[in-house]
Amino acid sequence: MTLPIKPKPEIKWAYDQQILIKKNVLTADDCQNIIEQFRDRVHPTENKYARHFSTDFNTALIAENHWVYNKIAPTLLEINDFFKFSVDFIEPLEIKEYQANGHFGLHKDNYFGLESGLDRKITVSCQLSKSQDYTGGQLKIMTIPIKIDQGDLVAFPSFLSHEVTPVTKGSRHVFVGWIWGPNWK
Repeated sequence: MTLPIKPKPEIKWAYDQQILIKKNVLTADDCQNIIEQFRDRVHPTENKYARHFSTDFNTALIAENHWVYNKIAPTLLEINDFFKFSVDFIEPLEIKEYQANGHFGLHKDNYFGLESGLDRKITVSCQLSKSQDYTGGQLKIMTIPIKIDQGDLVAFPSFLSHEVTPVTKGSRHVFVGWIWGPNWK
């Protein structure tokens, strides 16, 4: 089979339209409750990707029976309606705590072509800290600074490059998760 040759289609770069922000998914009390529940459970993580990018944060998994899954379930359905990707499940959520100099270098969350036939499709991040509790720690997606407040959740395609800049003061707490589906075609 030979592919036909055609002119390049007109392309409009609109990454900001591929980023969904849901306000007040969790209350301030919900956020503080989660931070307190995991304060003594987070632990430093080893940078498994040191060859590719730098990381410095503490982390802990949120058990599958934690109440937060029921609380965010309607939002997860809205997210999938927005992106219209073929998805199957969300992996367990992770608490991430960024302290002074904590960061997550520029990276993508998907894997492209795993033998399992699955890939991360949508990345979600929910802000647990109050924005005045820290400085730095800016989430950037495709160089776009994301401004969210405590309890807000941002979702974006896992193939978009993103980073968390170094925290310069205080602590930044979020939970993150990834919605999986069949490999991209």
